[in-house]
Amino acid sequence: MSRTVRIQVDARLLRSGGIGRYIREITGRWLARDDVARIRFFGRSSELEPFLADRDRRGIGEVEPWMDGPYSPAAQVRWPLVTRGLSWPADITFLPHYDVPLLRHPRPSLVTVHDLIHFQLPRGFPAWKRALGMALLRRALEEATNVVTVSETSRIAICRLMPAAAGKVHVVRNGVGDEFRPLAQEERTACGPEWGRLRPFILCVGPDKPHKNLAQAVRTLARLPDSEGWRLVLVGPSEADCERLLADVGHPDLRSRVVVTGAVSDGDLRSLYGLATAVLVPSLLEGFGLPVLEARACGGRVLVGDLPWTRELEQPGVKLMRSWSPPTWATEIREATCGVPGFDRDAWGWDVAAEGTFEVLRDALA
Repeated sequence: MSRTVRIQVDARLLRSGGIGRYIREITGRWLARDDVARIRFFGRSSELEPFLADRDRRGIGEVEPWMDGPYSPAAQVRWPLVTRGLSWPADITFLPHYDVPLLRHPRPSLVTVHDLIHFQLPRGFPAWKRALGMALLRRALEEATNVVTVSETSRIAICRLMPAAAGKVHVVRNGVGDEFRPLAQEERTACGPEWGRLRPFILCVGPDKPHKNLAQAVRTLARLPDSEGWRLVLVGPSEADCERLLADVGHPDLRSRVVVTGAVSDGDLRSLYGLATAVLVPSLLEGFGLPVLEARACGGRVLVGDLPWTRELEQPGVKLMRSWSPPTWATEIREATCGVPGFDRDAWGWDVAAEGTFEVLRDALA
């Protein structure tokens, strides 16, 4: 099929964490495709207009305001109103998470299901939220023309939940952006006053949620000698999260050695990845695990547990730890002296992810 395509996208989460990056990286590349005629983005004008000003060189994108938050009854009620009387009909709708319309599900549609963590590891997710999420997830799998997921681990979980959907579930891995790259020597010197002063440090990127297992990082820090100046840098949790985490783990005494950064820019995150002695991604389960790729793209060493989802990301520079023993992790951090191998950007880039997702979209149209 070679005709041009008109796409509409639920972009309400454009600036929200990993899903926001996913939306920006995938659709930003579609805006440059000659076989895409128009893209309509539903979401906040204040977020979408700067995004289009930066990425839409051909002027094919447009904004349809939709202010309702995701996973809300108001959004479900208003969806038919938002899509009424639009200036042109879309050939397909791209829904980059499983918060799909329960009324008037658009057809054809491509839905992305990143993971099933809420249901596989329910601790920390209220029962009402899981019930609502399951209703939306089942609806998404039933109604979607095609489904994209970001790892084989997630595909297996989806197909176990709903075997009838197996034929329309496609794996397209996430990528890493060009903004994540190794620091040049002069850049290391320049960021020294802000981040370099923290060295030596280990780094964790992600919110304080049960499946992120940040307690493992705290326990590892406790085994790294204070006399050597070791710190743990947390990107994602709040100060209150940090206090609670340390209390829960039984190490409130480590507070002076834990640095909470708050929100950081991609530039600062790149600096932290590049300066960290090791990046810890101790999650028990992820749909993909984007910090693993970002850290490797910046030349960082990564430690992860030896789990099905991490084996999909195994590569030089990523150490699969077969034990959760904190002393073992601490020893690996302190004693690994070999250089960090290069990163295969061609294999893990967002260009590959955007192209693969577009192929699945074309398949849905066909």
